[in-house]
Amino acid sequence: MITNKDIKQYKNLVYKIVNKYRGRTFKYKTNIDWDEMEHVGMIALYNALKNFNPDKDASFLNYASTAIWRAIVRQEKFDRKLEEEIDIEELMYGLSDDSMEDMDEKISNELVFNKVLKMIKTAPILQRSKDITIARLLGATNAELGERYNTSPQNISKIYLRVIHRIIDKIQGGKNADRE
Repeated sequence: MITNKDIKQYKNLVYKIVNKYRGRTFKYKTNIDWDEMEHVGMIALYNALKNFNPDKDASFLNYASTAIWRAIVRQEKFDRKLEEEIDIEELMYGLSDDSMEDMDEKISNELVFNKVLKMIKTAPILQRSKDITIARLLGATNAELGERYNTSPQNISKIYLRVIHRIIDKIQGGKNADRE
């Protein structure tokens, strides 16, 4: 029977493993819920306490460490897969009614950004409009793009918004999505 004393004895092992995983993934995975990972680790610790067989050659610490690490990795992979399956329409809901700043903020979400970028590259729109929109998404200002393309910043803004609205319309299955 597993007691609270058993859990308390090894809970620091969970925190140590979660922090080690955090250190290894911090540079490129910023969307991990670390509290959730601690909970996953505690559940893995409980299961390790329940399933450990002292007759095997492994020590409990090795057995538990491996179980906790694997549970955290599985959960992170599951979260990533779930995140990739989120409907982009859901993420961009109401985007067409937002200001340019709100639109930039929503598109800056890595998942949305990559899907929008891919859609812009394959959309049947003028190459100049694609280039302006992609440059704008990558951080160029309207003034910089206005100088580069010999037009006003206001016109750059209109081009950008028109392309983004066309992409939103395409996502939502609109009939005007493929016309320039």
